[in-house]
Amino acid sequence: MNETPTNTWLKEIYDLLEELKPVLQQSIRTLEQDLKPEGDLLSNLLQTEIERQKALVERTQRGKERLQYILYEPKNQKNPIIIDPDTDEIDPDTKFIVTMPNGKKIGCKSASDTYSKILIGLGIKRVMEKVKDLNLSKNGVPLVTTDRHPKYVDNHPEHSLKRAYTPYIYEHEGETYYIFTSMPNSDKEESLLKIAELLNETLEINCP
Repeated sequence: MNETPTNTWLKEIYDLLEELKPVLQQSIRTLEQDLKPEGDLLSNLLQTEIERQKALVERTQRGKERLQYILYEPKNQKNPIIIDPDTDEIDPDTKFIVTMPNGKKIGCKSASDTYSKILIGLGIKRVMEKVKDLNLSKNGVPLVTTDRHPKYVDNHPEHSLKRAYTPYIYEHEGETYYIFTSMPNSDKEESLLKIAELLNETLEINCP
């Protein structure tokens, strides 16, 4: 990570969020101990405060994940991924071409680009639901998830980044989707065909 004034400032915010989360969690535990089952006015106020602090914990975690990506993710990230539903995308050097159910052909120079665009074209939300229901994964990482998997960044992200996988990031309707692509093309083909079958869709894949 290159140290710049902006990065230094963002790192300070990241560290602050990291310190804030356990403080909130301890506060929630204390409030829950004081919570009475009677449901009187005080209990209702305590319950409201507990829910507010739990929401803050979730926002703190999301903020940390986004800062982690900005600060530590390798800069060759291909983001955002944009898919045109009507126009074929065929790179002359590609060896991985997929025909979508609507007949559109996608074959980017990078097989990972093609793979990600196909999942997005099939509907990333419903793809993720199938992945989650059936626990579809590679190397212990879900194929698609909205939760950043620990293997994407080490516990100390500034060290040993080469051991971390690099996800494709896709923002859609307020959600951040992490697409796992670190696998051979044969595995990409197998995963696409499996997901298409689960969605009752048909894909044609040319992967010599």
